Amino acid sequence: MAARTPRHAKGQRTAPEPQTHLRRRWLDRYCTSPEAMDASLGAVDITGCVLDMCGGPTDAVATRLRSTCEILTNDVSSGRPADTNLDASLESFPEDFLAAYSGKRPEWVATSPPYSRALTFVKAAMSLATKGVTFKMHIFFLEPCADWGGWLQTNPPSLCVFLRRAKYTRANNAKTSEFWGVWYTQEMSCRNRTRLVFCPE
Repeated sequence: MAARTPRHAKGQRTAPEPQTHLRRRWLDRYCTSPEAMDASLGAVDITGCVLDMCGGPTDAVATRLRSTCEILTNDVSSGRPADTNLDASLESFPEDFLAAYSGKRPEWVATSPPYSRALTFVKAAMSLATKGVTFKMHIFFLEPCADWGGWLQTNPPSLCVFLRRAKYTRANNAKTSEFWGVWYTQEMSCRNRTRLVFCPE
């Protein structure tokens, strides 16, 4: 994706969204490229039912996995054609999701959350997934800051796939460093051991 663009097409008629949702759309809509999704699939065996908690049926998670997995999509924007339009940033999201799907849990959650609130989304995904979660995030998530450093020390990712730098704006030097962080469920996890995979520039 070259530039940040609003999710609604010009002239589309939908009910107005809350201002918090509108701001989130403009600031956090960084679409995962097919190449980035392929990098994740090259390192992680994703099978079964997969939830993209921040994406729709035309985004990379759904298009790359639809032929081999059952795909569930969720997007906070009511104008997006996702299966559900729940707000995944809320603490109640896991309960809201289970209520919407009569208790059904996905084997995997694969998504790219708003980078500024990534930990909230990771925690929610880990409480839902029965096998694991894979999240595309900004590399600053690995910094030992006060907001999530302690959590990372207790819950290190099992795998980090470092991606080629992505460009989301027209600025020549504005490239973003991203990675896929993979956490397995407790029964599959190798605690305190993180495997690193690097995609060359």
